[in-house]
Amino acid sequence: MSLKKMNYDAANIGEMEFLYGFDYLREKIKADPVFISANLLDPSTGNPLFATNRIFRIKTLIDGKPQEIRVGVLGILSEEFKDELKDKGEGKEFIISSVKKALETWVPRVREKSDLVVVLFHGSTDEAQQLAQSAKGIDIMITGHEPYIICDNPRKFGKTYMVMNGDRGRFACRLNLGLNSAKEIQSCQGLETKMDETIKLDSDMETLVQAYKKSLSLSGTLRTGVKGELVSRYAGADSCQKCHPQAYTIWKSTGHANALETLKSKNNDKREECLSCHVVGWSRSDGYVNNELTPQMAGVQCESCHGGGVDHLKASRDKKASAISKGAGPETCLPCHTKENSPAFNYSTYLPKIKHW
Repeated sequence: MSLKKMNYDAANIGEMEFLYGFDYLREKIKADPVFISANLLDPSTGNPLFATNRIFRIKTLIDGKPQEIRVGVLGILSEEFKDELKDKGEGKEFIISSVKKALETWVPRVREKSDLVVVLFHGSTDEAQQLAQSAKGIDIMITGHEPYIICDNPRKFGKTYMVMNGDRGRFACRLNLGLNSAKEIQSCQGLETKMDETIKLDSDMETLVQAYKKSLSLSGTLRTGVKGELVSRYAGADSCQKCHPQAYTIWKSTGHANALETLKSKNNDKREECLSCHVVGWSRSDGYVNNELTPQMAGVQCESCHGGGVDHLKASRDKKASAISKGAGPETCLPCHTKENSPAFNYSTYLPKIKHW
């Protein structure tokens, strides 16, 4: 529904499209076949599971004369996600086949029907650059997955222009192409618009977003791909209070203690991609499930930075050496305070905000 509202012509499949499982993805693509992928194959036949490409006819002016340009768009998913997607069915319900072979097979076929060939590649910037340098017949490669913004500065490798569109829809990017009479790219300029609070919300889209968040709230938090041993590792911050009352009291007044509330205020407290940095032990069998079943694991707590406290409690009772990490440093913060999630993060200035010793 939302993709149709936004009038997308083509979208590539990345690893996050498998968040709710392969069957869910397959049904969504049947309902809205905007997604393409040339190297997601059926294990039983070796054939592509979805449309590999789409061809568009665009009317434009070249040298002041009306022309029609055929643009072929091809979707590719990096093989680096094979292991990550094993629990979603990779190897059984679908196969991520060789990127190199898929490009060698499909780029010439798309080229036969197109004046310009665009590859949507989901993977790292380094891999995209290697492909742009080595693959033949690609005019433009648009790559995603890493949160860096280079749309306003296209890079050229051989005859291929490579751009990146960031992530999470936070930028709207545009490429202005200058073509010659042979319909070859002579110039390529990127423009990007930051989708921040200065952009007025579309009322129809906002209705869809809020309906989605409400549906998550009604159905309960999804727990997919739970990892880790069944033995309890986390004790919860309340268990720390008896021996560390001062640190506990200070912690309760910090943003860390109220981290889940920041998600609730925006109706994002059921979104898996947000929860991992706002609760204790998300995706683990002994961690946060939802606020009804495991409220004691809500927020960024002592164990988020110092590790599970169960062994520490046992060691204290048995008067043995402490079994917990005391020296939490910048490396502890960076998995969550990334450039995209916390662009203003500076360890030296942020540390005093949560200092509790």
